[in-house]
Amino acid sequence: MDDSSPSLISEESGTLRIAWDNRRVRKDRAAFGCFLIFWIIWAPVTLAVTCVIFLPGVDAATRTFLCIWSIFGWLGTLVIPYGWIATTWSEWIEISKDSFSNGYIGFLVRKSWKAKTFPLDTIIEVACGLYPRGSDGGEPLMTLNVIQSGGFLGSIRRHLFGYWLAPELKAQVFETIEEFVRKNQIPLKMIRYGPLFGKAGPEPKIGVPSKPVSIDKDSPIEVTENEEKLRLQWSTRSVCTEKVTFYILLIFLIGWTFFTIVLTYEILKPNVKISSRIFGAFWLVFGYGGICILGYVLAQRFWIEWIEVSREYVSQGRRGLFAGKPKAFPLDSIYELGLSPKDPTVSMTISYGRPDRRKRRTFGYWVNPEFKEKIFGSIEDFVARKQIPLRMARYGP
Repeated sequence: MDDSSPSLISEESGTLRIAWDNRRVRKDRAAFGCFLIFWIIWAPVTLAVTCVIFLPGVDAATRTFLCIWSIFGWLGTLVIPYGWIATTWSEWIEISKDSFSNGYIGFLVRKSWKAKTFPLDTIIEVACGLYPRGSDGGEPLMTLNVIQSGGFLGSIRRHLFGYWLAPELKAQVFETIEEFVRKNQIPLKMIRYGPLFGKAGPEPKIGVPSKPVSIDKDSPIEVTENEEKLRLQWSTRSVCTEKVTFYILLIFLIGWTFFTIVLTYEILKPNVKISSRIFGAFWLVFGYGGICILGYVLAQRFWIEWIEVSREYVSQGRRGLFAGKPKAFPLDSIYELGLSPKDPTVSMTISYGRPDRRKRRTFGYWVNPEFKEKIFGSIEDFVARKQIPLRMARYGP
């Protein structure tokens, strides 16, 4: 970490300690903003539901349901401000050949959080980045994680640290740990998921890939290459053989749409109780929102997508319902093209923009993993042969 960093770093007797005061470091504005917007909506809804419980004329079944809902409503209403209190705490981590420790100091810190120690032989990995969530895609916020074995029924346990640090500071903390682990030959697996901000590891080496990927003429991926440009184009219907997920989402969308329309009709009837009308109106926001999101995801199954790479820019576009306009990114504005094998639905990404405001554009949502590998490998091979200064990054084990 650089000298201007607000973190205190010490290394003594084979132990690395990093400490910081969350009041004096740059915060993750995206995380804070997401929680703030959610709380601004959640708190009034919880208050309205609680008021409806005490209105006269509410039937017993509705009152019972609202009581149960309000328990979770008030839990969220109180937990989120408690999370904001954590922005005033001091935090520290220690790494040695035997263990990884993390603790907090501050107002209302739980006793169990003041110091936690994880034996090194129980840690699967220490990870930084947009942590994958299986088939649901990667998380929207960059996090620092300790992944530990020994959870319930053999599952893994995940411990987050440095949650409120700005993304570039999270990357610095991770790289400091990574350097210490490498220097002291500590058997601790360090994994990066998605782009790291600021200093993000060594620059890509220009050279011919060890395993170039070729695309035969019978492939559904159309390849056009000349001295200046590579263009890859594919019809999603041809490169996606996974139909089960599509039909499950389609059936769910049909049922969800039917239920939402019926509920809309019911709340517009005369003589509907005020409590039912209020609850129905709140629910319809999520109902129609879900219809739009699912419809957009399913529409991607019928798109035609393409990506072009040259010495000056990378452009990516789609044709189809709700596809939007193509986007071109000047090469000097692109941080990297990424592929994450553990995150197949959001595996191919273009990371671009300012270091403190990095953005992602994903493509090939429905493309099968083997075709994603061919697309990414073809770009990787072209970039290496033409010695284009474009970072190509593969994340995950």
